[in-house]
Amino acid sequence: AKKINNKESFSNKEELSKNNLPTLKKRKTNADIVQPIETSPRAKSTSSGLGFLFGINYNSNYMIGNDLWTEEQTGVGFTQGFGGNAYAEIIVGGALGLKFSGGYSMWGVRRNTERIKNEIVLSNIPLNGALKIYLTPGFYLFGEGSYNLMNVKNEVDFEGDVSTFETSENHIGFGGGLGFNFNISQFIFSVSGRYHIINVDNVSNPDNVVFPSEQIHFMGLQLALAFPAK
Repeated sequence: AKKINNKESFSNKEELSKNNLPTLKKRKTNADIVQPIETSPRAKSTSSGLGFLFGINYNSNYMIGNDLWTEEQTGVGFTQGFGGNAYAEIIVGGALGLKFSGGYSMWGVRRNTERIKNEIVLSNIPLNGALKIYLTPGFYLFGEGSYNLMNVKNEVDFEGDVSTFETSENHIGFGGGLGFNFNISQFIFSVSGRYHIINVDNVSNPDNVVFPSEQIHFMGLQLALAFPAK
């Protein structure tokens, strides 16, 4: 008669019981939905190693430095501004990003007395190009250049008699910053801080007090929402 190996028999039964156990589907948690983006949008890259993003930004810009732009008593008095733009980004190998954007930004100030109401608005259409370097999954540094289509509108209301003066200038800018990406479902949310300089150093009318020949410096918070191209 054949001798039965009890140890081997027990092992086979244990293996059969494991194979017959139903598999339970893991429930998604918030940590699975919102997390740092892994190596930027590398998962959406093509066979050539390129990935593509399309998105929109909201920009909060605070003007600093140069009193001729920021001081209300001795200059124009611009401080807090805002804007937005649309952008496209090309991801190269998951480590580099080439970002191109265009949009609108503005600053404004009002001065009112008993007889005079004065409103000055600086509007800008910036065309930007940026190089982003992804240092870790989600975290990046960037440098950027801009071409700025700028306009200052100065409206003076003197006891109901309204006069409007406008000046338009085009100037080059440059800057940089850092940011972080998060995955939110199929979208990518980004928060970044930036510092930018518009090189206003040679205006067409140096005597124009509302468009002084001085560099514009501003720092800002940028919020972006994007989606990878399929």
